[in-house]
Amino acid sequence: MTKYISIFLGFIIVIYPFAVYWSVSVLGVGSAALLIACLFLLRFFWPTTFYGAARHAKSVRWLALIGFLLAALSWLMHDPQWFKYYPVAVNIIFFAVFLASLIRPPSIIERFARIKEPELPTSAVRYTKAVTQIWCAFFLLNGSVALYTVVVADFKFWALYNGFISYLLIGFLMAVEFGFRHFYRKRL
Repeated sequence: MTKYISIFLGFIIVIYPFAVYWSVSVLGVGSAALLIACLFLLRFFWPTTFYGAARHAKSVRWLALIGFLLAALSWLMHDPQWFKYYPVAVNIIFFAVFLASLIRPPSIIERFARIKEPELPTSAVRYTKAVTQIWCAFFLLNGSVALYTVVVADFKFWALYNGFISYLLIGFLMAVEFGFRHFYRKRL
């Protein structure tokens, strides 16, 4: 049962911008804030949703705590603006995790690569470090755009960018990296 709760909560977090937009539109700020705060509390207690996530449960719990606090601020201030900062916080946390892995190696991408290939050649270690640097840049840029959507854009565009466009960009970056990785491996 715990596994299904984790999967459900993970799914809700992925569609967070649309869930916020819908719940605020249908339920109003107060009820939406209470619902979302409860979901983040559950997320805090069930942080794992996929294989290997247990190692990153601390980050997931931090994000759940931040989401809970933002929902609480939305409820207290009766202002949906606070909900909008969550994608910014997600990008900041991911940026910090990836950057920390560059400062204290192995890089996070190298750790993922070693799951499949425990003995990585030096060239692969350099490559995974470069990919981690690219993801750092992505999270910095994506977080900046997410902040822009909070401050300047309307609620609909905020939901569209943070709930759809940013995921397309993540998918695009992953696809480009996947293609380049195969090209790079053949070249070596």
